[in-house]
Amino acid sequence: MSCTDSKTLGPIPVWSNKTNNTWLFHPLSAPQPSTGVNFARPTLEVAQSSGAIKVRPVVRYSNDMQTWDGPFAIDAANMTQTNDGVKFGTFTDIQGGAKNFLQWGVEVTDSAGTPTELAMVSLRVDTKA
Repeated sequence: MSCTDSKTLGPIPVWSNKTNNTWLFHPLSAPQPSTGVNFARPTLEVAQSSGAIKVRPVVRYSNDMQTWDGPFAIDAANMTQTNDGVKFGTFTDIQGGAKNFLQWGVEVTDSAGTPTELAMVSLRVDTKA
């Protein structure tokens, strides 16, 4: 199967909230209709990391663009990046269509648990129905 859409988002600066294993959401796109988006393949690039940051690609859903569900990690088993570099994911069922809108982003946490950690992040998302 081929992808039906591809988006490159970022780079944007991201930061952690000084709490180990508490994920902080950073949006990378405007909300968009979720119709026809059932699978996503993320490519995540982290640059200029301050050292102890963890980043993972996510998508979140809403019916009204006012109230959002908690972010859903895309290819969670493979896609947490802990230093500068690029990670390539696989097509993952992202439960598209459950809500009217979706928004792409990343979640960031701090593996040290004390300082605020920073990085520049880019996300490429290939999607298909």
